[in-house]
Amino acid sequence: MKKVCLACHQVTFTNNFFQRSDAAVKVFNQYEASASKMFKTLASKGLIKEDLWSDPFFKLYYYLWHYEGTRFRHAAAMGSPDYAHWHGVFQVMQDIREMNDIYNYRMKMYKKYHNAKKVLKNEPPMPVVTHE
Repeated sequence: MKKVCLACHQVTFTNNFFQRSDAAVKVFNQYEASASKMFKTLASKGLIKEDLWSDPFFKLYYYLWHYEGTRFRHAAAMGSPDYAHWHGVFQVMQDIREMNDIYNYRMKMYKKYHNAKKVLKNEPPMPVVTHE
């Protein structure tokens, strides 16, 4: 890849581009790892709705990767720090906060009832902010 860039750009520019892009991906991967860990735990206990698209946790999980995460990684790679921050990593952090709330509530109720179906059936409506 660097050979393609070097056809038009200087070595310093090219190296900085890859360093900046790789650093953004590493930051995003930390958030994604946290989200995946929560998702796997909930799924292993049956605490993710069968219809994934009706599950507020899953919707946030999807948006974290597909929308906010993509905007963060792409904007960082393209040299747009304002967009990478406000339309990317800031929104990723908001997704994680909302996912934590849902995760903590479901785990608390699961500990109380020991029944995943009862937890999901009695869960209060949780609006999902999609940040689009």
